[in-house]
Amino acid sequence: MNYWGLEYVIFALLIGLFISNCIGVPGWLMEAVKTEYYIKTGLVILGAGILFFEILQAGALGIVQALLVVTVIWYICFWLSKRFRVDDEFAVMLSSAVSICGVSAAIAACGAIQGDKKKLSYVTSLVLIVAVPMMVFMPWIAKAFEMSDIVAGAWLGGTLDTSGSVVAAGALISELAMKAGVIVKFSQNVLIGVAAFLISLWWTFKKAPRRESGRTQRSSGSAFQSSFSDS
Repeated sequence: MNYWGLEYVIFALLIGLFISNCIGVPGWLMEAVKTEYYIKTGLVILGAGILFFEILQAGALGIVQALLVVTVIWYICFWLSKRFRVDDEFAVMLSSAVSICGVSAAIAACGAIQGDKKKLSYVTSLVLIVAVPMMVFMPWIAKAFEMSDIVAGAWLGGTLDTSGSVVAAGALISELAMKAGVIVKFSQNVLIGVAAFLISLWWTFKKAPRRESGRTQRSSGSAFQSSFSDS
Protein backbone atom coordinates (compact mmCIF):
# COMPACT_ATOMS: atom_id res chain seq x y z
CA MET A 1 0.00 0.00 0.00
CA ASN A 2 2.89 2.36 0.68
CA TYR A 3 4.33 1.49 -2.74
CA TRP A 4 1.19 2.84 -4.42
CA GLY A 5 1.14 5.87 -2.13
CA LEU A 6 -2.00 4.72 -0.26
CA GLU A 7 -0.95 6.18 3.07
CA TYR A 8 -2.91 7.71 5.94
CA VAL A 9 -3.48 11.04 4.17
CA ILE A 10 -5.62 9.48 1.45
CA PHE A 11 -7.62 7.41 3.94
CA ALA A 12 -8.19 10.47 6.14
CA LEU A 13 -9.35 12.45 3.10
CA LEU A 14 -11.78 9.75 1.90
CA ILE A 15 -13.21 9.08 5.37
CA GLY A 16 -13.65 12.79 6.03
CA LEU A 17 -15.40 13.36 2.70
CA PHE A 18 -17.70 10.39 3.32
CA ILE A 19 -18.66 11.49 6.83
CA SER A 20 -19.22 15.16 5.99
CA ASN A 21 -21.19 14.53 2.79
CA CYS A 22 -23.04 11.26 3.50
CA ILE A 23 -23.48 10.82 7.25
CA GLY A 24 -23.07 14.32 8.61
CA VAL A 25 -21.45 15.58 11.80
CA PRO A 26 -23.69 16.17 14.86
CA GLY A 27 -24.19 19.80 15.79
CA TRP A 28 -22.80 19.30 19.30
CA LEU A 29 -19.54 18.02 17.79
CA MET A 30 -19.03 20.64 15.07
CA GLU A 31 -17.20 23.15 17.26
CA ALA A 32 -14.64 20.54 18.31
CA VAL A 33 -13.86 19.20 14.85
CA LYS A 34 -13.42 22.40 12.86
CA THR A 35 -10.44 21.28 10.82
CA GLU A 36 -9.36 24.80 9.91
CA TYR A 37 -8.07 25.30 13.47
CA TYR A 38 -6.00 22.13 13.36
CA ILE A 39 -4.68 22.95 9.89
CA LYS A 40 -3.75 26.54 10.69
CA THR A 41 -2.10 25.62 13.99
CA GLY A 42 -0.22 22.73 12.41
CA LEU A 43 0.99 24.86 9.51
CA VAL A 44 2.29 27.56 11.82
CA ILE A 45 4.17 25.04 13.99
CA LEU A 46 5.49 23.14 10.97
CA GLY A 47 6.53 26.31 9.17
CA ALA A 48 8.32 27.68 12.24
CA GLY A 49 10.19 24.43 12.75
CA ILE A 50 11.23 24.10 9.10
CA LEU A 51 11.85 27.67 8.03
CA PHE A 52 13.80 28.77 11.07
CA PHE A 53 16.47 26.07 10.69
CA GLU A 54 16.54 25.58 6.91
CA ILE A 55 15.52 28.86 5.29
CA LEU A 56 19.17 29.99 5.19
CA GLN A 57 20.09 26.99 3.04
CA ALA A 58 17.05 26.49 0.83
CA GLY A 59 15.14 29.72 1.38
CA ALA A 60 16.90 31.80 -1.26
CA LEU A 61 16.15 29.33 -4.03
CA GLY A 62 12.63 28.86 -2.71
CA ILE A 63 11.96 32.61 -2.79
CA VAL A 64 13.37 32.88 -6.33
CA GLN A 65 11.12 30.04 -7.49
CA ALA A 66 8.16 31.59 -5.69
CA LEU A 67 8.71 34.92 -7.43
CA LEU A 68 8.98 33.26 -10.84
CA VAL A 69 5.94 31.06 -10.27
CA VAL A 70 3.75 33.90 -8.99
CA THR A 71 4.69 36.29 -11.79
CA VAL A 72 4.56 33.87 -14.72
CA ILE A 73 1.49 31.89 -13.63
CA TRP A 74 -0.48 35.03 -12.75
CA TYR A 75 0.12 36.54 -16.17
CA ILE A 76 -0.62 33.29 -18.05
CA CYS A 77 -3.83 32.67 -16.09
CA PHE A 78 -5.02 36.24 -16.62
CA TRP A 79 -4.22 36.00 -20.33
CA LEU A 80 -6.13 32.70 -20.65
CA SER A 81 -9.06 34.15 -18.73
CA LYS A 82 -9.28 37.07 -21.11
CA ARG A 83 -9.02 34.71 -24.09
CA PHE A 84 -12.05 32.86 -22.71
CA ARG A 85 -13.81 36.24 -22.32
CA VAL A 86 -13.85 36.18 -18.53
CA ASP A 87 -14.43 39.60 -16.98
CA ASP A 88 -11.58 41.44 -15.28
CA GLU A 89 -12.75 40.92 -11.69
CA PHE A 90 -13.08 37.16 -12.04
CA ALA A 91 -9.78 36.96 -13.95
CA VAL A 92 -7.86 38.86 -11.26
CA MET A 93 -9.22 36.73 -8.41
CA LEU A 94 -8.70 33.47 -10.30
CA SER A 95 -5.15 34.41 -11.36
CA SER A 96 -4.23 35.36 -7.80
CA ALA A 97 -5.65 32.13 -6.39
CA VAL A 98 -3.87 29.93 -8.91
CA SER A 99 -0.50 31.68 -8.76
CA ILE A 100 -0.09 32.42 -5.04
CA CYS A 101 -1.88 30.41 -2.37
CA GLY A 102 -5.45 29.62 -3.31
CA VAL A 103 -8.35 30.88 -1.23
CA SER A 104 -6.35 33.37 0.86
CA ALA A 105 -4.93 35.04 -2.24
CA ALA A 106 -8.36 35.19 -3.87
CA ILE A 107 -9.80 36.90 -0.79
CA ALA A 108 -6.91 39.38 -0.72
CA ALA A 109 -7.31 40.15 -4.43
CA CYS A 110 -11.07 40.57 -4.03
CA GLY A 111 -10.50 43.07 -1.23
CA ALA A 112 -7.88 44.94 -3.24
CA ILE A 113 -10.21 45.52 -6.20
CA GLN A 114 -13.47 45.64 -4.21
CA GLY A 115 -14.70 42.70 -6.25
CA ASP A 116 -18.01 40.84 -6.32
CA LYS A 117 -18.37 38.37 -3.42
CA LYS A 118 -20.33 35.97 -5.62
CA LYS A 119 -17.41 35.71 -8.02
CA LEU A 120 -15.12 35.14 -5.04
CA SER A 121 -17.26 32.19 -3.95
CA TYR A 122 -16.95 30.69 -7.44
CA VAL A 123 -13.16 31.03 -7.34
CA THR A 124 -12.81 29.48 -3.88
CA SER A 125 -15.04 26.58 -4.90
CA LEU A 126 -12.94 25.93 -7.99
CA VAL A 127 -9.72 26.01 -5.97
CA LEU A 128 -10.98 23.54 -3.37
CA ILE A 129 -12.51 21.18 -5.94
CA VAL A 130 -9.32 21.02 -8.00
CA ALA A 131 -6.99 20.73 -4.98
CA VAL A 132 -8.41 17.36 -3.86
CA PRO A 133 -7.50 15.26 -6.94
CA MET A 134 -4.21 17.11 -7.39
CA MET A 135 -3.24 16.32 -3.81
CA VAL A 136 -3.73 12.60 -4.50
CA PHE A 137 -2.39 12.24 -8.04
CA MET A 138 0.61 14.60 -8.03
CA PRO A 139 2.66 12.51 -5.54
CA TRP A 140 1.91 9.43 -7.63
CA ILE A 141 3.06 11.25 -10.79
CA ALA A 142 6.25 12.40 -9.03
CA LYS A 143 7.04 8.82 -8.06
CA ALA A 144 6.18 7.51 -11.53
CA PHE A 145 8.63 9.92 -13.15
CA GLU A 146 11.22 9.18 -10.42
CA MET A 147 11.60 12.79 -9.37
CA SER A 148 13.96 13.51 -6.53
CA ASP A 149 12.30 14.37 -3.24
CA ILE A 150 13.43 18.01 -3.33
CA VAL A 151 12.26 18.54 -6.92
CA ALA A 152 8.94 16.82 -6.21
CA GLY A 153 8.41 18.90 -3.08
CA ALA A 154 9.21 22.13 -4.91
CA TRP A 155 6.78 21.11 -7.65
CA LEU A 156 4.05 20.48 -5.12
CA GLY A 157 4.71 23.74 -3.29
CA GLY A 158 4.63 25.78 -6.48
CA THR A 159 1.60 24.06 -8.03
CA LEU A 160 -0.90 23.16 -5.31
CA ASP A 161 -3.01 26.14 -4.34
CA THR A 162 -3.53 25.51 -0.61
CA SER A 163 -0.89 25.12 2.09
CA GLY A 164 -2.65 22.18 3.72
CA SER A 165 -2.72 20.20 0.49
CA VAL A 166 1.01 20.83 -0.01
CA VAL A 167 1.78 19.36 3.42
CA ALA A 168 -0.49 16.37 2.83
CA ALA A 169 0.84 15.66 -0.66
CA GLY A 170 4.45 16.06 0.44
CA ALA A 171 3.88 13.62 3.29
CA LEU A 172 2.84 11.01 0.70
CA ILE A 173 6.34 11.23 -0.81
CA SER A 174 8.77 11.82 2.05
CA GLU A 175 9.59 14.21 4.86
CA LEU A 176 12.19 15.92 2.69
CA ALA A 177 9.61 16.52 -0.05
CA MET A 178 7.21 17.91 2.51
CA LYS A 179 9.85 20.35 3.83
CA ALA A 180 10.76 21.52 0.32
CA GLY A 181 7.10 22.02 -0.54
CA VAL A 182 6.42 23.99 2.63
CA ILE A 183 9.40 26.29 2.00
CA VAL A 184 8.22 27.09 -1.54
CA LYS A 185 4.57 27.48 -0.53
CA PHE A 186 5.32 29.68 2.47
CA SER A 187 7.59 31.80 0.28
CA GLN A 188 4.57 32.34 -1.97
CA ASN A 189 2.33 33.09 1.00
CA VAL A 190 4.63 35.94 2.02
CA LEU A 191 3.91 37.58 -1.33
CA ILE A 192 0.17 37.96 -0.65
CA GLY A 193 0.52 41.47 0.74
CA VAL A 194 2.85 42.63 -2.03
CA ALA A 195 0.61 41.14 -4.71
CA ALA A 196 -2.52 42.71 -3.23
CA PHE A 197 -0.82 46.13 -3.12
CA LEU A 198 0.36 45.88 -6.75
CA ILE A 199 -3.06 44.63 -7.89
CA SER A 200 -4.81 47.53 -6.16
CA LEU A 201 -2.49 50.04 -7.86
CA TRP A 202 -2.94 48.40 -11.26
CA TRP A 203 -6.71 48.20 -10.81
CA THR A 204 -6.92 51.88 -9.82
CA PHE A 205 -5.01 53.07 -12.88
CA LYS A 206 -6.91 50.63 -15.10
CA LYS A 207 -10.34 51.83 -13.97
CA ALA A 208 -9.50 55.54 -13.68
CA PRO A 209 -9.77 56.31 -17.43
CA ARG A 210 -13.17 54.58 -17.56
CA ARG A 211 -14.43 56.63 -14.63
CA GLU A 212 -13.22 59.85 -16.26
CA SER A 213 -14.88 58.95 -19.56
CA GLY A 214 -18.10 58.11 -17.71
CA ARG A 215 -18.04 61.45 -15.91
CA THR A 216 -17.39 63.27 -19.18
CA GLN A 217 -20.33 61.54 -20.84
CA ARG A 218 -22.62 62.35 -17.91
CA SER A 219 -21.53 65.99 -17.87
CA SER A 220 -22.04 66.25 -21.64
CA GLY A 221 -25.50 64.73 -21.31
CA SER A 222 -26.41 67.14 -18.52
CA ALA A 223 -25.23 70.12 -20.56
CA PHE A 224 -27.25 68.93 -23.56
CA GLN A 225 -30.36 68.49 -21.42
CA SER A 226 -30.01 71.96 -19.88
CA SER A 227 -29.51 73.59 -23.27
CA PHE A 228 -32.49 71.67 -24.66
CA SER A 229 -34.69 72.79 -21.76
CA ASP A 230 -33.57 76.41 -22.15
CA SER A 231 -34.44 76.34 -25.83
